[in-house]
Amino acid sequence: MTYIPNKHLSVSELNNSIKKILERSISRVRVLGEISQLKTHSSGHVYLTLKDQFETISVVCWKTKVPRLSFFPVEGKKVFVSGKITTYSPQSKYQIVVENIELEGEGELLRILDERKKKLSKEGFFDESKKKKIPLCPRRIGVITSPTGAVIKDIIHRIKERFPIEIILYPVHVQGRFALNEIVESIKEFNTWKKNKNISKIVDLIIIARGGG
Repeated sequence: MTYIPNKHLSVSELNNSIKKILERSISRVRVLGEISQLKTHSSGHVYLTLKDQFETISVVCWKTKVPRLSFFPVEGKKVFVSGKITTYSPQSKYQIVVENIELEGEGELLRILDERKKKLSKEGFFDESKKKKIPLCPRRIGVITSPTGAVIKDIIHRIKERFPIEIILYPVHVQGRFALNEIVESIKEFNTWKKNKNISKIVDLIIIARGGG
């Protein structure tokens, strides 16, 4: 954009010009920083601030990208954010639109997984005596997962291809602040159907599934 004396621009024209200049000058970036001000919107979009010792930058991850992230953002974690620089012109604000989020260092990820494994072991989740036998030929399977993710399509395809039986889908969020309660409630609901002998909804086993790694 070239400045022309005595010619005025509207605010929208100026903001759109800045947006074009910024997006053409900087394509994709990979930025290291600490996650703060993490928010998961009811729409499924995730918003956060990435910060270092001195400054911050806004980051947005659209809901279509969320299931494909290598690492779902956690407050206070140091991560690499890959994406495109863009502007939200109504607020004269620039931000990173996420393509992927990776936890800094494989060692940190392994440490988190090890801590979770130890915690679950103490609570008896890996106790062989508590495990139930999976029926060799189930009559009906309950699936707890997102109804729009790729994982449910994979499950339906595999079951139909190898051993076609009835599937009952219980739709839930598989990540974010709603996920935990929805998954717990779905398990309780399946157990309630069995206890009340709701013949049309009794399942022989339950699959809890999530895509995106």
